[in-house]
Amino acid sequence: MVAPVDTLRVVDPDVVTDAGVNEAVAPDGKPLTLTMSLRTGAISREIATLWKKSLDVIGLHSDFHLTPFQDFIKELEGGKFQIYAGGYGGVPVGYAQLNQLDSRQPPTVNMARFRLAEFDRAVDRFYASPNEAGRIAAARQASELASTYVPLLPTIFRLQNDYVQPWVQGYSKQLYTNYWKYLDIDLSRRRQAGR
Repeated sequence: MVAPVDTLRVVDPDVVTDAGVNEAVAPDGKPLTLTMSLRTGAISREIATLWKKSLDVIGLHSDFHLTPFQDFIKELEGGKFQIYAGGYGGVPVGYAQLNQLDSRQPPTVNMARFRLAEFDRAVDRFYASPNEAGRIAAARQASELASTYVPLLPTIFRLQNDYVQPWVQGYSKQLYTNYWKYLDIDLSRRRQAGR
């Protein structure tokens, strides 16, 4: 578990260590090391490189635990991580994001195991609200609580663009990802295009 920032001691900025950078020090006097769990793959190497470079600049040591995807999921569900880089999304409505910090959700959803009764009550108000204004107010309160306690820190936002060739018929941007089975290719238009 990472020590709260107010219990860390940062070496005087005018003092440079043997490594040439300042170091954050844990309460026991040892250099603070943040260990990030990642699934194996090219994108994880890119994340690790950028994460290490950024933390080195501010004097924090970092380490990486790389594991195959299935083992990664098992470790997350078992709470065997300090920090992880993973994704949760693909749901076109906002309630899924609220559920990630709802203490009544299982660890497969609430990976941070965040527990705050005030947040749970805001989620309940969100679901029970008969109108949009009430849902917005409840979601805002939940968002403010999440910003205060920071059990999750979004760092990567995926942007997806869809490019469709003229010979693909039936394409319509869908909310869910199982639409590919309904697409068809017009072979005559494809041949006309020389492809």
